Amino acid sequence: MLTGSPDTFAQMTASAQVQVADGAVAADVAAVYLDTTRDFLAASYRIDSIDVLWLPKPDAAAQQRRAALEAQYSQTVAPPTAEPSDAGWTVTVWMVADRTLVRHQLEVGADGAVTDRSDVVETDLPVPYSR
Repeated sequence: MLTGSPDTFAQMTASAQVQVADGAVAADVAAVYLDTTRDFLAASYRIDSIDVLWLPKPDAAAQQRRAALEAQYSQTVAPPTAEPSDAGWTVTVWMVADRTLVRHQLEVGADGAVTDRSDVVETDLPVPYSR
């Protein structure tokens, strides 16, 4: 089981002899890492744009918050991007975790090793949540 267990993910990639030769593979490894090691107790999902699953019947305050978030992040939140780094690749991935907008900066090594640094960018998103 990989849930909440980055060390187990590292063991799996080592055992599978994962080789990361380019940015596309690094982005795939980063996505799989986030999908498999995340906390399943709360809703969390990767996003490629700020056009996320908003509340179905928002009140006026939630509508205003949504409009402000869309204006602020429409050019920022994007599909995963991978840039070469000293460690291999730095991959940026955006997620919604419960009601927060999170930017992940993952270092993906040539051997598939992953180190994740995440920043909470916004809180109290007007999205459905599970807690």
